[in-house]
Parts: sequence; C-alpha cells; structure tokens
Amino acid sequence: MLEFILKYKKENTIILIILIAGIFLCSTVYGVNNTPLKEKGNYIEIYIEKGDTIWTIAKKFTSKEDDIRKTVHIIGEINNLNSWDIYPGQSIKVPAK
Repeated sequence: MLEFILKYKKENTIILIILIAGIFLCSTVYGVNNTPLKEKGNYIEIYIEKGDTIWTIAKKFTSKEDDIRKTVHIIGEINNLNSWDIYPGQSIKVPAK
C-alpha cells in the first residue's frame, strides 16, 4: 500500500511542477503583450507652454478610465526626468491617446 501512495505522490508532484511552469509561462507571455507605452514607443512630442505642469499635461493625455498618476510616471520615465520641473519651450514626449 505504501508503494502505491508513494507512486502517486511522485506523479502528483510532477503534475504540480508542470502546472506551475505553465502558469509562469502564461504570465510571461501575457506580460510581453502588455508592455508599457514607454517600451512600445507610442508617444508624441509636445512643447511646454507657460503655466504647464507635468500634472496638467498628463491630464490632457489620460482617458477617464486610466489613472493620471500612471501617466505622470510614464512621462517622467520616457523623458528621463530627475525632477518635475519643466520650462516653456522645452519639448517632452507624452503617451499618445
């Protein structure tokens, strides 16, 4: 009886490993298809006008369903901003709608 239990325990362990590997593979593939806008290069270049802030610009380029904070973060990343200071005449890239 012990041999029977051990045999199936080994098979179940193998099945569990295969399932975990499958889940990992699916999550990896799904993640590749949902790359951030930064990686896709899906952006436009705009010029800063007097009174513009990263927040007001992000608000213009964020749909109502999306989180404006995410857009602010993406703008900072694609422009390699070390601070949120921007100046009139400066050009920055923003995610395309």
